[in-house]
Amino acid sequence: MRNELKSRTQFSRSRIAPDRPFGPQPQSTLTRSCAIILAILVCLLIPCGFLGTPAAAQTISSNFFGMQMHVGILGKQPWPGDSFGTIRFWDTNTGWADINLSAGVYDWTTFDAWMATTKSHGITSLLYTFGKVPAWASSQPSDGTCDYGPGECDPPNDLNADGTGTDQHWKDFVRAVATHAAGRVKYWEVWNEPNILTRWTGTNAQLVRMAADARSIILGIDSSAILLSPCPAKGIAGTANWLAAYFSAGGAKYADVIAYHAYVQHKGAYPVAEDVVTLIDNVSKVMAAYGQIGKPMWNTEGSWGKTSVTGFSNLDLEASFAVRYILLQWSSGISRFYWFQWNNTNSSGVLWVPTPGKPAGTLLKPGVAYGEVYNWMVGATMSNRCSEASDHTWTCTLTRPGGYQALAIWNPSGTKSYTAPGEYKQYRTIYGQVYSLPASHSMNIGTMPLLLEN
Repeated sequence: MRNELKSRTQFSRSRIAPDRPFGPQPQSTLTRSCAIILAILVCLLIPCGFLGTPAAAQTISSNFFGMQMHVGILGKQPWPGDSFGTIRFWDTNTGWADINLSAGVYDWTTFDAWMATTKSHGITSLLYTFGKVPAWASSQPSDGTCDYGPGECDPPNDLNADGTGTDQHWKDFVRAVATHAAGRVKYWEVWNEPNILTRWTGTNAQLVRMAADARSIILGIDSSAILLSPCPAKGIAGTANWLAAYFSAGGAKYADVIAYHAYVQHKGAYPVAEDVVTLIDNVSKVMAAYGQIGKPMWNTEGSWGKTSVTGFSNLDLEASFAVRYILLQWSSGISRFYWFQWNNTNSSGVLWVPTPGKPAGTLLKPGVAYGEVYNWMVGATMSNRCSEASDHTWTCTLTRPGGYQALAIWNPSGTKSYTAPGEYKQYRTIYGQVYSLPASHSMNIGTMPLLLEN
């Protein structure tokens, strides 16, 4: 994992053990002001191009490409045809409420089915995401505003708003799932989208306590486990702002990896893939302000979002978005990205659909493009960030051993004339076609990326 060893060296377990009691932690006006001033200085003194730069000579691993699927995969749907190196368990019927049916009672049927299925397809890098408080353990068991079920977005009833309390319901489940998954799940994400009230109504103090308890328990069972921060989904500026508040509450020290959801869509407008660069740079600045810049950043959920909200339903545009979005994340310092979702039923990032009379289903154009950009990137090196020219043409240079060089190129503003550098001989489309460059090297580029190759 990119930066993982460096992070562990710089961030020893002794430094991240609890060092203060839970409960109200007064923060003076001076302390808050200093944090704000530090954040401003970081923004002024560290140019965006410095933040999140991909590691020089770091080969892109298949583990950069993560996938999320719903339970249709456990039924009649075939395993995805696209390649990826890691899987995140969310919307997989494996949440806390799905497993922990009552105090001390656990149903591992679906969880174990996922373990068996992923193993049979050679996927051993697994990320489990915590979420969904069981109604029996919820502080508001009849709360009907929660997305997944009554009370599932409310904090446990043995955990006070200031982080005090026994937190025993949570600790019991964490211990149960970490013990059951020992040796099979290495990565643990503390909570899904805690900034959305239909998924979490509790406080940051409660989340910090839960993160501390989870860390102590999980590492006691598996000392090689990696703990992720809660993963907010709050847009281009709001994601960084939420993480700043969580870091200020003391949560950063319980995370080996800073996780978030880099969705860039807006209601009533098409999503712009290039906005992910600004989102990531905003998070990088907050991480620097709070001393977290050495930790890996993972986007544990993302795609073009719900087309019912954006109207973004053109398959070619979705395919173009996917390739640009993925390239720019690695370029900006994201070391893992989990696509949401392979077989989604609400059009959010769907890459494949079941087809009557066709057992293999239908791989949609964005699914083809996802597989193609996987081939472009895995095993290659991107030593510098992708760059944007004054006419909004974007380029990303990829190299491989033996002298191979490629240039991913596109212009999101529309068709442009372009003269390819002389070293390039051919180009690939996001659907896998290969064409020779004309003798003049003159060509048109547009919103769909092309890969020039020498």
